[in-house]
Amino acid sequence: MAYQSINPNDGKLLESFEHLTPAQLEKSLAGAQHCYQSWKHRSYAERAVILNKAAARLHAHVDDFAKLETLEMGKRINEARDEVKYSGDILAYYAQHAESYLAPLKLHPRLGEAHMNSGSVEFQ
Repeated sequence: MAYQSINPNDGKLLESFEHLTPAQLEKSLAGAQHCYQSWKHRSYAERAVILNKAAARLHAHVDDFAKLETLEMGKRINEARDEVKYSGDILAYYAQHAESYLAPLKLHPRLGEAHMNSGSVEFQ
């Protein structure tokens, strides 16, 4: 049976999606892994450009994204608009501040020396 997207307001079928085959799933996972490997090697400045573009797109198309949220999740339109704007604001905020938040931090223990680094976690 296909996955169905139902309009929560009227119960009508919006669209049906076939389940992924194992081969399609493997291809999707390989693509996600490739993106992760690419992303983790980008500079903060490169990442900020991408996040700012995404934020700008959300802010420029608030009504379009809000209508989609309303259609797919039943969220009230005003709440959906606020959520889209807020999401754009979050992206813009982290584009501006992520580098300083993730910068190595020198700690001052009583004995010795300590540094705290934030970085990507590698899963094997």
